[in-house]
Amino acid sequence: MTLASGACALLGIVLTTRPAYADATFALSCRSDPRTKARLSESILSDAVEHELDRKPFTSADQADVLLEGMEVFAGHGRFRARIAQRDRDGRGLGEREIEARSCKDLLRSAALVVALFVDPDANRQPEDDGGDRATKPPMRSSDVEPRPYAQGHGATPPRRARPKTAETRQALGAFSLWLGGGAGAAVGVLPSPSAVLFGESQLQHERSPVRFEWRGRFHLQQHVGTGAIGGDFSAFDQQLAACIAPLRHSVSELQACGGLVVGAIFPKTRGVRHVDDGPRVIVAPVAALAFPLRSGAAAGRLEVAVAFPSRSYTFTYVNAMHERELFYSTGSIFVLVSVAGLYRISS
Repeated sequence: MTLASGACALLGIVLTTRPAYADATFALSCRSDPRTKARLSESILSDAVEHELDRKPFTSADQADVLLEGMEVFAGHGRFRARIAQRDRDGRGLGEREIEARSCKDLLRSAALVVALFVDPDANRQPEDDGGDRATKPPMRSSDVEPRPYAQGHGATPPRRARPKTAETRQALGAFSLWLGGGAGAAVGVLPSPSAVLFGESQLQHERSPVRFEWRGRFHLQQHVGTGAIGGDFSAFDQQLAACIAPLRHSVSELQACGGLVVGAIFPKTRGVRHVDDGPRVIVAPVAALAFPLRSGAAAGRLEVAVAFPSRSYTFTYVNAMHERELFYSTGSIFVLVSVAGLYRISS
Protein backbone atom coordinates (compact mmCIF):
# COMPACT_ATOMS: atom_id res chain seq x y z
CA MET A 1 0.00 0.00 0.00
CA THR A 2 1.36 3.44 -0.92
CA LEU A 3 1.58 6.26 1.58
CA ALA A 4 -1.11 8.21 -0.33
CA SER A 5 -3.63 5.37 -0.35
CA GLY A 6 -2.90 4.60 3.31
CA ALA A 7 -3.52 8.23 4.23
CA CYS A 8 -6.85 8.23 2.37
CA ALA A 9 -7.90 5.09 4.24
CA LEU A 10 -6.97 6.67 7.57
CA LEU A 11 -8.99 9.78 6.70
CA GLY A 12 -12.06 7.67 5.97
CA ILE A 13 -11.67 5.71 9.21
CA VAL A 14 -11.28 8.80 11.37
CA LEU A 15 -14.23 10.62 9.78
CA THR A 16 -16.57 7.69 10.30
CA THR A 17 -15.56 6.59 13.80
CA ARG A 18 -15.33 9.75 15.91
CA PRO A 19 -17.26 12.97 16.41
CA ALA A 20 -15.63 16.27 15.49
CA TYR A 21 -14.39 18.56 18.24
CA ALA A 22 -15.02 21.92 16.69
CA ASP A 23 -14.13 23.96 19.74
CA ALA A 24 -12.01 21.45 21.61
CA THR A 25 -8.41 22.03 22.61
CA PHE A 26 -5.74 19.34 22.28
CA ALA A 27 -2.53 18.34 24.05
CA LEU A 28 0.13 15.99 22.70
CA SER A 29 2.53 13.65 24.49
CA CYS A 30 4.93 10.96 23.27
CA ARG A 31 6.68 8.00 24.87
CA SER A 32 8.58 4.92 23.71
CA ASP A 33 8.80 1.23 24.48
CA PRO A 34 12.03 0.69 26.50
CA ARG A 35 13.20 -1.79 23.83
CA THR A 36 13.11 0.83 21.05
CA LYS A 37 15.28 3.80 20.28
CA ALA A 38 13.13 6.89 20.81
CA ARG A 39 12.40 8.20 17.33
CA LEU A 40 9.07 9.94 17.95
CA SER A 41 9.71 12.79 20.34
CA GLU A 42 6.97 15.19 21.36
CA SER A 43 8.67 18.20 19.77
CA ILE A 44 9.37 16.46 16.45
CA LEU A 45 5.84 15.08 16.12
CA SER A 46 4.31 18.41 17.18
CA ASP A 47 6.29 20.26 14.50
CA ALA A 48 5.22 17.72 11.88
CA VAL A 49 1.53 18.11 12.83
CA GLU A 50 1.83 21.91 12.72
CA HIS A 51 3.26 21.52 9.23
CA GLU A 52 0.25 19.39 8.25
CA LEU A 53 -2.31 21.87 9.61
CA ASP A 54 -0.43 25.12 8.95
CA ARG A 55 -1.15 26.20 12.52
CA LYS A 56 -0.29 25.44 16.14
CA PRO A 57 -3.04 23.10 17.39
CA PHE A 58 -1.73 22.11 20.83
CA THR A 59 -2.00 23.52 24.34
CA SER A 60 -0.86 22.28 27.75
CA ALA A 61 -2.28 19.03 29.14
CA ASP A 62 -4.05 20.70 32.08
CA GLN A 63 -5.93 23.02 29.70
CA ALA A 64 -6.76 20.51 26.96
CA ASP A 65 -10.14 18.87 26.37
CA VAL A 66 -8.61 15.99 24.42
CA LEU A 67 -5.29 14.30 25.17
CA LEU A 68 -3.40 12.72 22.26
CA GLU A 69 -0.67 10.21 23.09
CA GLY A 70 1.86 8.74 20.67
CA MET A 71 3.51 5.48 21.73
CA GLU A 72 6.39 3.97 19.77
CA VAL A 73 6.22 0.19 20.21
CA PHE A 74 8.79 -2.51 19.55
CA ALA A 75 8.34 -4.09 16.09
CA GLY A 76 11.57 -5.98 15.43
CA HIS A 77 14.48 -5.38 13.10
CA GLY A 78 13.84 -3.17 10.08
CA ARG A 79 10.28 -2.29 11.11
CA PHE A 80 8.83 0.78 12.79
CA ARG A 81 5.52 0.89 14.63
CA ALA A 82 3.59 3.48 16.64
CA ARG A 83 0.21 3.68 18.36
CA ILE A 84 -1.76 6.95 18.48
CA ALA A 85 -4.53 7.17 21.09
CA GLN A 86 -6.87 9.96 22.18
CA ARG A 87 -8.74 10.38 25.45
CA ASP A 88 -11.04 13.00 26.89
CA ARG A 89 -10.45 14.80 30.16
CA ASP A 90 -12.18 12.00 32.08
CA GLY A 91 -9.82 9.39 30.66
CA ARG A 92 -12.35 7.81 28.29
CA GLY A 93 -10.85 6.44 25.08
CA LEU A 94 -12.00 8.29 21.94
CA GLY A 95 -10.05 6.37 19.33
CA GLU A 96 -6.78 4.61 18.64
CA ARG A 97 -4.78 3.85 15.52
CA GLU A 98 -1.65 1.70 15.03
CA ILE A 99 0.85 2.60 12.31
CA GLU A 100 3.61 0.47 10.83
CA ALA A 101 6.25 1.76 8.43
CA ARG A 102 9.42 0.65 6.71
CA SER A 103 11.47 3.67 7.72
CA CYS A 104 11.70 6.19 10.53
CA LYS A 105 10.80 8.98 8.09
CA ASP A 106 7.62 7.21 6.96
CA LEU A 107 6.65 6.47 10.57
CA LEU A 108 6.90 10.17 11.50
CA ARG A 109 4.97 11.23 8.39
CA SER A 110 2.16 8.73 9.01
CA ALA A 111 1.98 9.56 12.73
CA ALA A 112 1.74 13.29 11.95
CA LEU A 113 -1.08 12.64 9.49
CA VAL A 114 -3.06 10.52 11.98
CA VAL A 115 -2.68 13.12 14.75
CA ALA A 116 -3.68 15.88 12.34
CA LEU A 117 -6.80 13.92 11.37
CA PHE A 118 -7.69 13.47 15.04
CA VAL A 119 -7.30 17.21 15.62
CA ASP A 120 -9.05 18.42 12.46
CA PRO A 121 -10.73 15.70 10.36
CA ASP A 122 -12.57 18.30 8.26
CA ALA A 123 -9.48 20.02 6.88
CA ASN A 124 -8.70 19.17 3.24
CA ARG A 125 -5.19 17.81 2.82
CA GLN A 126 -3.33 15.56 0.47
CA PRO A 127 -0.49 13.38 1.74
CA GLU A 128 3.04 13.95 0.59
CA ASP A 129 4.27 11.74 -2.21
CA ASP A 130 7.48 9.86 -1.41
CA GLY A 131 9.32 11.44 -4.32
CA GLY A 132 7.81 14.89 -4.72
CA ASP A 133 6.79 18.08 -3.04
CA ARG A 134 3.68 18.55 -0.93
CA ALA A 135 0.56 18.86 -3.07
CA THR A 136 -1.24 22.18 -2.96
CA LYS A 137 -4.25 22.16 -0.66
CA PRO A 138 -7.46 23.07 -2.57
CA PRO A 139 -9.78 25.55 -0.84
CA MET A 140 -12.31 23.95 1.44
CA ARG A 141 -15.98 24.55 0.70
CA SER A 142 -18.63 24.70 3.39
CA SER A 143 -20.75 22.21 1.42
CA ASP A 144 -18.01 19.57 1.53
CA VAL A 145 -18.59 18.64 5.15
CA GLU A 146 -21.49 18.60 7.53
CA PRO A 147 -21.00 20.77 10.65
CA ARG A 148 -20.49 18.57 13.72
CA PRO A 149 -20.53 20.25 17.16
CA TYR A 150 -18.52 19.00 20.09
CA ALA A 151 -20.19 15.87 21.50
CA GLN A 152 -23.91 16.57 21.76
CA GLY A 153 -23.78 20.15 23.00
CA HIS A 154 -24.23 23.43 21.16
CA GLY A 155 -20.72 23.97 19.86
CA ALA A 156 -19.32 25.42 23.06
CA THR A 157 -16.22 24.11 24.71
CA PRO A 158 -17.26 21.73 27.50
CA PRO A 159 -16.46 22.68 31.08
CA ARG A 160 -13.00 21.60 32.12
CA ARG A 161 -12.96 19.13 34.98
CA ALA A 162 -10.12 17.62 36.90
CA ARG A 163 -9.34 14.14 35.64
CA PRO A 164 -10.48 11.46 38.11
CA LYS A 165 -7.77 9.51 39.82
CA THR A 166 -9.23 6.29 38.45
CA ALA A 167 -8.63 7.51 34.90
CA GLU A 168 -5.09 8.53 35.73
CA THR A 169 -4.53 5.11 37.24
CA ARG A 170 -5.80 3.34 34.11
CA GLN A 171 -3.55 5.43 31.89
CA ALA A 172 -0.55 4.91 34.16
CA LEU A 173 -0.93 1.12 34.12
CA GLY A 174 0.00 0.84 30.45
CA ALA A 175 0.47 -2.55 28.82
CA PHE A 176 2.38 -5.70 29.74
CA SER A 177 4.16 -8.14 27.45
CA LEU A 178 3.90 -11.82 28.43
CA TRP A 179 6.26 -14.42 26.95
CA LEU A 180 5.94 -18.19 27.41
CA GLY A 181 8.30 -20.98 26.37
CA GLY A 182 10.70 -23.68 27.43
CA GLY A 183 14.09 -25.15 26.77
CA ALA A 184 16.90 -27.44 27.83
CA GLY A 185 20.33 -27.12 29.39
CA ALA A 186 22.91 -28.56 31.73
CA ALA A 187 23.74 -28.07 35.41
CA VAL A 188 26.93 -28.73 37.35
CA GLY A 189 27.02 -29.18 41.12
CA VAL A 190 23.43 -30.27 41.75
CA LEU A 191 23.63 -34.03 41.03
CA PRO A 192 26.57 -36.48 41.10
CA SER A 193 27.72 -35.49 37.59
CA PRO A 194 26.75 -32.78 35.09
CA SER A 195 23.00 -33.19 34.68
CA ALA A 196 20.60 -32.65 31.79
CA VAL A 197 17.85 -30.12 32.55
CA LEU A 198 14.42 -29.50 31.04
CA PHE A 199 12.44 -26.38 31.97
CA GLY A 200 9.45 -24.18 31.30
CA GLU A 201 9.77 -20.39 31.38
CA SER A 202 7.63 -17.26 31.47
CA GLN A 203 8.63 -13.60 31.27
CA LEU A 204 6.68 -10.44 32.04
CA GLN A 205 7.59 -6.84 31.25
CA HIS A 206 5.74 -3.54 31.52
CA GLU A 207 6.06 -1.32 28.44
CA ARG A 208 7.30 1.62 30.56
CA SER A 209 9.76 -0.35 32.67
CA PRO A 210 13.33 -1.43 31.81
CA VAL A 211 12.98 -4.42 34.17
CA ARG A 212 11.89 -7.85 32.90
CA PHE A 213 10.68 -10.49 35.39
CA GLU A 214 11.13 -14.19 34.69
CA TRP A 215 10.11 -17.52 36.21
CA ARG A 216 11.62 -20.94 35.44
CA GLY A 217 10.60 -24.39 36.59
CA ARG A 218 13.51 -26.85 36.08
CA PHE A 219 13.67 -30.64 36.29
CA HIS A 220 17.12 -32.26 36.58
CA LEU A 221 16.99 -35.70 34.99
CA GLN A 222 17.65 -38.63 37.32
CA GLN A 223 21.17 -40.03 37.81
CA HIS A 224 22.26 -43.36 39.31
CA VAL A 225 25.19 -43.96 41.66
CA GLY A 226 26.35 -47.38 42.89
CA THR A 227 26.86 -50.92 41.65
CA GLY A 228 25.19 -54.25 42.29
CA ALA A 229 22.66 -54.41 45.10
CA ILE A 230 23.69 -51.06 46.56
CA GLY A 231 22.82 -47.85 44.77
CA GLY A 232 21.06 -44.54 44.79
CA ASP A 233 18.99 -42.59 42.27
CA PHE A 234 19.06 -38.80 42.49
CA SER A 235 16.94 -36.16 40.74
CA ALA A 236 16.08 -32.54 41.47
CA PHE A 237 13.45 -29.90 40.81
CA ASP A 238 13.78 -26.17 41.34
CA GLN A 239 12.15 -22.85 40.52
CA GLN A 240 14.02 -19.70 39.63
CA LEU A 241 12.58 -16.20 40.10
CA ALA A 242 14.68 -13.36 38.70
CA ALA A 243 14.60 -9.76 37.50
CA CYS A 244 16.60 -8.71 34.43
CA ILE A 245 17.77 -5.40 33.02
CA ALA A 246 19.48 -4.76 29.68
CA PRO A 247 22.55 -2.49 29.90
CA LEU A 248 23.37 -3.13 26.22
CA ARG A 249 20.70 -3.09 23.50
CA HIS A 250 20.41 -3.76 19.80
CA SER A 251 17.37 -3.65 17.53
CA VAL A 252 16.89 -7.45 17.71
CA SER A 253 19.05 -8.46 20.67
CA GLU A 254 20.45 -7.26 23.96
CA LEU A 255 22.67 -8.27 26.85
CA GLN A 256 20.64 -8.92 30.01
CA ALA A 257 21.98 -8.98 33.56
CA CYS A 258 19.73 -10.94 35.93
CA GLY A 259 19.56 -11.59 39.64
CA GLY A 260 17.17 -13.62 41.74
CA LEU A 261 16.61 -16.72 43.83
CA VAL A 262 16.53 -20.47 43.19
CA VAL A 263 14.31 -22.60 45.46
CA GLY A 264 14.01 -26.36 45.04
CA ALA A 265 14.94 -29.80 46.34
CA ILE A 266 17.07 -32.88 45.60
CA PHE A 267 15.20 -36.18 45.78
CA PRO A 268 17.31 -39.27 46.74
CA LYS A 269 16.09 -42.85 46.43
CA THR A 270 18.45 -45.54 47.73
CA ARG A 271 18.33 -49.34 47.78
CA GLY A 272 20.29 -52.07 49.54
CA VAL A 273 21.51 -49.80 52.34
CA ARG A 274 20.62 -49.03 55.94
CA HIS A 275 20.53 -45.88 58.04
CA VAL A 276 19.84 -43.60 55.08
CA ASP A 277 17.45 -40.66 55.06
CA ASP A 278 15.67 -40.56 51.70
CA GLY A 279 13.86 -37.31 52.44
CA PRO A 280 14.23 -34.37 50.02
CA ARG A 281 17.08 -31.91 50.57
CA VAL A 282 15.95 -28.29 50.25
CA ILE A 283 17.89 -25.93 47.96
CA VAL A 284 17.87 -22.17 48.53
CA ALA A 285 20.37 -20.27 46.41
CA PRO A 286 20.81 -16.65 45.24
CA VAL A 287 21.51 -16.64 41.51
CA ALA A 288 23.20 -14.26 39.06
CA ALA A 289 23.03 -14.67 35.30
CA LEU A 290 23.90 -13.20 31.92
CA ALA A 291 21.43 -13.76 29.08
CA PHE A 292 21.51 -13.11 25.34
CA PRO A 293 18.00 -13.03 23.78
CA LEU A 294 17.52 -12.84 20.01
CA ARG A 295 14.07 -11.66 18.86
CA SER A 296 12.21 -11.93 15.58
CA GLY A 297 8.72 -10.50 15.78
CA ALA A 298 6.72 -12.39 18.42
CA ALA A 299 9.32 -15.19 18.74
CA ALA A 300 12.64 -15.17 20.60
CA GLY A 301 15.55 -17.43 21.43
CA ARG A 302 17.55 -16.99 24.63
CA LEU A 303 20.94 -18.24 25.83
CA GLU A 304 21.61 -17.95 29.57
CA VAL A 305 24.61 -18.68 31.76
CA ALA A 306 23.86 -18.62 35.49
CA VAL A 307 25.74 -19.19 38.74
CA ALA A 308 23.85 -20.04 41.96
CA PHE A 309 25.24 -19.99 45.49
CA PRO A 310 23.40 -22.56 47.68
CA SER A 311 22.96 -21.72 51.34
CA ARG A 312 24.32 -25.18 52.26
CA SER A 313 25.87 -28.27 50.69
CA TYR A 314 24.67 -31.85 51.14
CA THR A 315 26.62 -35.09 51.51
CA PHE A 316 24.79 -38.34 50.72
CA THR A 317 26.29 -41.40 52.46
CA TYR A 318 25.31 -44.95 53.40
CA VAL A 319 26.51 -47.66 55.83
CA ASN A 320 27.96 -50.79 54.14
CA ALA A 321 27.94 -54.38 55.36
CA MET A 322 31.12 -53.69 57.39
CA HIS A 323 29.27 -50.89 59.20
CA GLU A 324 31.45 -48.32 57.52
CA ARG A 325 30.04 -45.12 56.14
CA GLU A 326 30.64 -44.62 52.43
CA LEU A 327 29.90 -41.74 50.09
CA PHE A 328 27.33 -41.54 47.32
CA TYR A 329 28.19 -37.93 46.41
CA SER A 330 28.29 -34.34 47.71
CA THR A 331 26.64 -31.30 46.13
CA GLY A 332 28.85 -28.45 44.95
CA SER A 333 29.46 -25.20 46.77
CA ILE A 334 28.22 -23.40 43.63
CA PHE A 335 25.87 -24.46 40.84
CA VAL A 336 26.58 -23.56 37.21
CA LEU A 337 23.61 -23.65 34.84
CA VAL A 338 23.72 -23.18 31.05
CA SER A 339 20.50 -23.21 29.04
CA VAL A 340 18.88 -22.41 25.69
CA ALA A 341 15.20 -21.42 25.56
CA GLY A 342 12.58 -20.62 22.95
CA LEU A 343 9.89 -18.06 23.81
CA TYR A 344 6.74 -16.71 22.16
CA ARG A 345 4.91 -13.49 23.02
CA ILE A 346 1.24 -14.22 23.66
CA SER A 347 0.10 -10.73 24.77
CA SER A 348 1.24 -7.13 24.64
